[in-house]
Amino acid sequence: MVIITASLTLLQTMIDLCDSIARNELNMSFNVKKSAIVRTGLAFRHHCASVSLNGCAIDHVDSAKYLGIHFHYGKCFRLSTKEVKGAFYRAVNALCSKTKCKLDDMGMLHLVTSFCRPLLVYGAECITFTPGYDNAVRSSWNYVFLENFSCL
Repeated sequence: MVIITASLTLLQTMIDLCDSIARNELNMSFNVKKSAIVRTGLAFRHHCASVSLNGCAIDHVDSAKYLGIHFHYGKCFRLSTKEVKGAFYRAVNALCSKTKCKLDDMGMLHLVTSFCRPLLVYGAECITFTPGYDNAVRSSWNYVFLENFSCL
């Protein structure tokens, strides 16, 4: 679950409400160790009051993963390219090692397009990419495309 609020007071209120409903009506509980706070905005680096869940403080972290998408703290909401590019290059390297360059260029390109490109564009339909994120994704794809046709 992701909760977005404008202040820590509202965040604490929403967490208490969600926790109360989960415990009383759904017979569930939230795990504090799997919970994290990622701050965005102009004061993202300033020390602030802690937010608690079940009496334990929730950690403030630099990045968090939710449904396969990595969020980073900063002045504005942003996504991480490091994990996406790493997964993409691991998949490309795995394909190259399994095929041992026995496929022609078009066959390899088809495999990379089918199995590796989805790793780059996962969640793209839900989020508007920043120019920096878009450039990182495009450069990764272009590098593999050019490498496949031995243009580098």
